[in-house]
Amino acid sequence: WIELAKLYRSMNDYDSIKGIFMRKKNLTTEFTRNGFYYESNNDYYQARKCYIDALKYDFSEVERAKIPKLEEELWQQSLLRCCNELTDW
Repeated sequence: WIELAKLYRSMNDYDSIKGIFMRKKNLTTEFTRNGFYYESNNDYYQARKCYIDALKYDFSEVERAKIPKLEEELWQQSLLRCCNELTDW
């Protein structure tokens, strides 16, 4: 589902991404859902902030174990994408 979300994001199809996350709501973190929400509204500054918060957040060991490695990689890639969008004037 994360790879599918990446594919739809590369096509700027945020409606499909919202559909994925509505169905997989309990399988993703709030950071991911909020980040994609802000990206879909072209608010790359807030999306960037969500991804930075996700990467810096002090998850407990139990919470950390529930987060797929792919989702953490998604945060890093999304952060870079947001920074890239913010630097395009």
